[in-house]
Amino acid sequence: MFDTYKDLHEDAILAEGIERFCKDLDVKPEDFKILVLAWKFGADQMCRFTREEFYHGMKELNTDAVQGIQARLPDIVIEVISDNQKFKDLYRFAFKFALDAEIGQRILPTDMASSLWKLVFSKNTPPILPKWLAFLDAHPHIRGIPRDTWNMFLNFVETIGDDLSTYDDTEAWPSLFDDFVEFQNDQLNQNTISTNFGSTFNGGKQDQQHHHEMMENSFQFTSNHNIHQIYQDSSHSNSSHRINSEPL
Repeated sequence: MFDTYKDLHEDAILAEGIERFCKDLDVKPEDFKILVLAWKFGADQMCRFTREEFYHGMKELNTDAVQGIQARLPDIVIEVISDNQKFKDLYRFAFKFALDAEIGQRILPTDMASSLWKLVFSKNTPPILPKWLAFLDAHPHIRGIPRDTWNMFLNFVETIGDDLSTYDDTEAWPSLFDDFVEFQNDQLNQNTISTNFGSTFNGGKQDQQHHHEMMENSFQFTSNHNIHQIYQDSSHSNSSHRINSEPL
């Protein structure tokens, strides 16, 4: 089976062979299942399965056919996302798997790390992840994510969750997390000020409208009263005029 997908010039399955392998599995190369499969194979780097890794993985899956992999993968995925230790192993594996070993890469470019975070958390996205990714996107000067920051982010997610008020910057967190929490607090304060200003502004408008309505009502009452008074005066004057004009 390995020889079906292996490269013509190298004893390994490379990008083109992996694409054909994924097509036969009816799974997209960027699917979470392929990350899990690579973890089971113990793959050393992305877009490459050596003969040894492939045989090791098939043994782990206890199959020697595409259909066997298709049958086993859904159960393995459920197993990984429901077992904290296995997910942690997969999470840590993902960082090394994504590094470019050929150039001796030790830090993941931020855009690559962001894509990998989306993938590894695709089955169970923590509430804080979108905010974290938005923070990285808003700070292009952050060029890369080292292994320590990658590993600690999982601890951060498990410990802090979505409640940043419990974050303690005196603990041994990477400084990037301090910057992230400060950024989020600034955003929260700005939103609060905006909301309060909006409420005050709308309240002021309502007060002005109420005052305007009171003035209109007062004017209407005064006008009606004056008209009524004028009518009475006019009636009295006409009555007097009729009396005075009658012959004695």
